[in-house]
Amino acid sequence: MSIIARLKKDSTGNFGIMTALLAPVVIGVAGFGMDTLLLMSAKADLQASLDSAALIATSTMINKNGTVRAAEVAGANAVYSNALPKAGFGDVSVRVTDLTPKGKPGLFEATVSATYNVELTGLQRLYGGPSSKQVAAVAVSQSSRIQQTAVSLYFVLDSSGSMDWFGLKNKQSPCPDGARTCPRKMEALKSAGEALFTTFDKFDPKQKLTRLGANSYSDDLIASVKPEWGTSSARNFFTALRPWGGTNSSTAMKQAVEYMISDAEKKAHAKFYNEKFERYIVLMTDGANDRTQDSTSTIRSCDAAKRNGVTIISVALVAAPAGKT
Repeated sequence: MSIIARLKKDSTGNFGIMTALLAPVVIGVAGFGMDTLLLMSAKADLQASLDSAALIATSTMINKNGTVRAAEVAGANAVYSNALPKAGFGDVSVRVTDLTPKGKPGLFEATVSATYNVELTGLQRLYGGPSSKQVAAVAVSQSSRIQQTAVSLYFVLDSSGSMDWFGLKNKQSPCPDGARTCPRKMEALKSAGEALFTTFDKFDPKQKLTRLGANSYSDDLIASVKPEWGTSSARNFFTALRPWGGTNSSTAMKQAVEYMISDAEKKAHAKFYNEKFERYIVLMTDGANDRTQDSTSTIRSCDAAKRNGVTIISVALVAAPAGKT
């Protein structure tokens, strides 16, 4: 009987031969499957690592006002701080780009890319397969600084003679809080102004968000300064205030409204990319106008301002009831 005929009749021998023939294939397939899982897992971990690094890089620019170099270093350090062992990393690149025009709130983009060498199982190596393979990933993140609210604010200040009085009408009158002495109303106004200017200086140290102007009035408009960036001009104006004369706010209020609703304010803010800004007029008085028609004119100006989106803030400084309305 021939060998082939004997093999056909010997099922045990057939199983042994089939096992010998198929075992390498089965082992190879199993090795390939396990290595594929390893590569997929490593790539997912690498992508997560790069996503985190890109966010950290842009956050460094936004929250810490960092330099591009500092942001790139922070991003690179974050790549290595995740689940994958540092030794497996190949090329790592972190690039931070400033995408905004000069003067606008920062818009930054971080691009992080890396390769990682994955050690494979030994099953494929039995058949001449590679000992490792490389996976690659890229992550991109964009962040921008929050746009702070820009402001144009104009002060309309009562500088009438009564502003030289103490807290109430004369020095002998009791102070509102029961203290023995009260500051003159003009002194109180200047102190309040200084506190406000100090707050603006902290809010807008680069003088790109705040425009302030002021005028003063007694019998009529006395003096004025147009809106300017920062607090210097308005602060000096407050310091120079001197009380005298009667009370007529009409012309001063009309001028303030003209400043606030003019295109000049919009153009000034546009230079620093302040696409939106709030407009305010602070009308301060310690009493009613001497003439009814002046009060009527002042109210008309206030109404015109409101129709044009200007907020009116009225401050009655130790004023009589008529001055509070």
